[in-house]
Amino acid sequence: AQTEHPLLRQRAASEAPQIAKVRNELATRFAVVPMQAEEPIGHDHLITLCRPSPPAKLEGPRHVAI
Repeated sequence: AQTEHPLLRQRAASEAPQIAKVRNELATRFAVVPMQAEEPIGHDHLITLCRPSPPAKLEGPRHVAI
């Protein structure tokens, strides 16, 4: 997630090595689920995590291979 909040930026930076270890060493498939405002308890709440979310807003130049 893109954020300007210093605590959230620090938290994201500290999570990056663990995410990289899972991606590169421990799993062939994985998902990164963003922090939720409320605990997703129960089937109905958990299933919402499987729904596609809108694409992340990208800033800066975009490169497209042709």
